[in-house]
Amino acid sequence: LLSKFKTLVNQPLEAMTRHDIEIWRTQRLSAGISPGTVNRDIAELRAMLNRAVEWEFIKKNPIKHLKMLRHDGARIRHLNPEEERRLMETLSQRDIALKDARVTANRWREARGYSPLPDLTSVAFGDHLTPMVTLALNTGLRRGETFHLRWSDVDFQKAIITVSADHAKSGKKRHIPLNKTAHSCLTEWKAQSQTDELVFPSPITGKPMTNVQKAWSNVVNTASIEDFRWHDLRHTFASKLAMRGIDMNTIRDLLGHGDLSMTLRYAHLAPEHSARAVQLLDDE
Repeated sequence: LLSKFKTLVNQPLEAMTRHDIEIWRTQRLSAGISPGTVNRDIAELRAMLNRAVEWEFIKKNPIKHLKMLRHDGARIRHLNPEEERRLMETLSQRDIALKDARVTANRWREARGYSPLPDLTSVAFGDHLTPMVTLALNTGLRRGETFHLRWSDVDFQKAIITVSADHAKSGKKRHIPLNKTAHSCLTEWKAQSQTDELVFPSPITGKPMTNVQKAWSNVVNTASIEDFRWHDLRHTFASKLAMRGIDMNTIRDLLGHGDLSMTLRYAHLAPEHSARAVQLLDDE
């Protein structure tokens, strides 16, 4: 996080001015960072400075009234069926490689008298990545919502996930039904999980993860999928619903959008659905 603001962190908070932030923002844009990403950076910085005011480190937030950049935020990148097939095949091959590597590692440890690591040959996944991607593709969960998901939020009997208000971007709790793919994935992941709390704890700290970028980038590159971010798994979920004629209000509820305008970005993906609506006029 601090790498984004490295030109700002060497000065005291109380010395920071709006002019400093505008220079930093211009530098980010000149470096080729998109206006949308810069706006998200500004939002993060504004939140941190608001917290600094709350903790009385500074008297006021210098960018409280800084306007966001105007930009076309309608980027909708979703997987086509062939890309989705390649993604899931790459994840499957990755799981096989992780399991093979664990067998090799345990042979090495056994030969030297060390305790073996948990056996992966009898479980479904090599690690957390495949179930995380599968869940995102089938529920539209945001990355942060996935990181903070707890087993107590998963109702296997009713096949529903509850996203708590604390971790929802909208600040509102929502419920997402689990389809067969997501339900089966979570059932298999639960069977090999080492915890009854977080669904996807960090294998190092046991706390919520903060990043899966390295593993994710390797998978996307191996699958030859270009210009595809983790958040685009959520776009794929919504786009597939729109293309199947699901109404925008239902998609909005599933995604947890605060207003319908965000969801309407997917409306153009349902041309047949829109055409049927217009054709109703012929019946008059």
